[in-house]
Amino acid sequence: MNATAGGEFKSKLGDVTVTTEKMPDGGDPERAGSNGEELQHRRDALMVVGHGSSTSSKRALPHYLQADPPIPVILTTETNPALYTPPTRDEDRVPPVFRLFPTDDNQAEVAANFIAKEGAKSVWVVEDTSNPTYSEYLARTFLKDVYEVQPSLKVLLWSTSLNLPPYAVDKLGIDWVFFAGNWLCLPKTPSDLSKVPPSRM
Repeated sequence: MNATAGGEFKSKLGDVTVTTEKMPDGGDPERAGSNGEELQHRRDALMVVGHGSSTSSKRALPHYLQADPPIPVILTTETNPALYTPPTRDEDRVPPVFRLFPTDDNQAEVAANFIAKEGAKSVWVVEDTSNPTYSEYLARTFLKDVYEVQPSLKVLLWSTSLNLPPYAVDKLGIDWVFFAGNWLCLPKTPSDLSKVPPSRM
């Protein structure tokens, strides 16, 4: 199964014909949950690839894992480490969830070490509201990590938008921006923001 994109095709697995099926959620967590609930009750679902967003996957994953048997899931770009409850030591099970990318814990640690090495004195943290499960966790983990390696760093602004007049950036004395969202989840200098397409602002 493909929960996000890709063409449909048929293939043989032994004597069984396997068919992919697109079930786009459009980045909508409600739709992702509906898709997940539908697949949970289908007897022909072998695997899910998607959803491409931590927020959507968090809504759909419980359905896949509550299916009998659980439906294996490949998380293509989801990085939030708290999308599902890991098994305890006493549980004899391993959730069939596989990741292709490092988690937000890794991203936050790398970003924190980077701006500490650059001698950052102040930072503006921006959350991306289009994927809050991803963005909120990443921003807060970054803040925790950066204070461990750079205790004197000042967070001068915390927002959910990059819309800030250039003169305000200068007046506040911001020298780094951490944008937790989409492909921009890395530290940037204020001058880099001029290169961000308007659709990302």
